Amino acid sequence: MPSTTPPETTAEKPYDPFAFPDDLTAAQKELHETYAALHRFQKELAWSSAPHAGFNDTDRWRNAARPATERWTPDQKTEYERLWSKLRELTACIAGHKHWENCPQEKAVEARQALKHAPGATPDPAPAGALEPV
Repeated sequence: MPSTTPPETTAEKPYDPFAFPDDLTAAQKELHETYAALHRFQKELAWSSAPHAGFNDTDRWRNAARPATERWTPDQKTEYERLWSKLRELTACIAGHKHWENCPQEKAVEARQALKHAPGATPDPAPAGALEPV
């Protein structure tokens, strides 16, 4: 009588472009967090990194005005560059990850967009009341 148990196979599972490896989701989460940190930091900075007298241009179809500003401090410049450098590094890590090597071209955009919302790739939600009004 033949066995009804399927034979065990040693073959690898087929490639799934939506089965993201842990290091890729961790990098995506860190990218989200770094971008949020940069955005929060930029709100604290003056509108110009160099000293500027400001301007008030009312001759345009849309008025444009900026107050006078001092330059950013060396610490502010350093932190801004650190955050941007980290964003570039994480972006390169995600875009060049080996996971994408086998991804079919017709699924690449959909899979890369899905990564942004994948479990483990999104930051933990902020506690209630922690969100700033826009």
